[in-house]
Amino acid sequence: MGSGIVRGAADAFSQVAFRWAARALEVLLPPSSHRLFGRHPPGRGTIPGSFEREKELVCGLGLFADAVSVLSLAPGPLELALLGDHPDLRVGWVEPDPRSAESFDRELAEHGWQARVVERHVRTFRTCRLRARYDVVLAPYCWPAVGERRVLLQKALAARRPGGYLAILLPSAEDRLRDRLGAGAETTAESLSTWARAEGFAHREERFFGEVPLDAVVDGDQLTEAGRVWATPLRGGSWEEDPTPEDQELVRCAFLEAAPGGLLRLPRGALIFGPAPS
Repeated sequence: MGSGIVRGAADAFSQVAFRWAARALEVLLPPSSHRLFGRHPPGRGTIPGSFEREKELVCGLGLFADAVSVLSLAPGPLELALLGDHPDLRVGWVEPDPRSAESFDRELAEHGWQARVVERHVRTFRTCRLRARYDVVLAPYCWPAVGERRVLLQKALAARRPGGYLAILLPSAEDRLRDRLGAGAETTAESLSTWARAEGFAHREERFFGEVPLDAVVDGDQLTEAGRVWATPLRGGSWEEDPTPEDQELVRCAFLEAAPGGLLRLPRGALIFGPAPS
């Protein structure tokens, strides 16, 4: 019985750890793969310090200076870090994948933060009915997955309290690693910003670099398990496909060239909408 409990705990930890690795690398995926957002590919791995730059950005811009509530459209390590830094912060969240939702619930329970949840929706943002409005609405690397830009942007903006903000985080078109691996630039911060301005949605853009340690994805002359799992989506395939040796080597070399100092610095952008009118 004891060994079963240990195995169950280890499996639960590995699911959360891999999800964190996947979220940290979500920025590298080609647009065609974002429809799979939130699914659990097989594998293990963790990336220490992921989303630290994102947390520094949104806090440095003052979005959480007086915030007491945040709505996340893709809950994970960034939201956990914010909850840890802001003891009075309450969170609502939307996650269409049941396993990802279960992982986030487990993380909240382990920290004793269940009472800080305003609402939770295990369904798409398009179909969920929000019960509250928030000081900050946060969409970290999930916007390409939700589709129907105008309707969902209007819904996200309407979820803000007066004076509140919407922050959408996306990869930048300046990410040469994405270009080399065939990811393209369809769903970058720049492309969404251009569309939003043309449609009359006022916002400001912020540029920053996300960071991923090279040894999280490369181990000598081969990819780590997390790196192997991500090799096929980076090349335009799906999670379910095993990466070919050629794709693995191409991705490994791309990682090495992009991180001469042992750190992948990934150009990213943030679209900040707000403050919301009273």
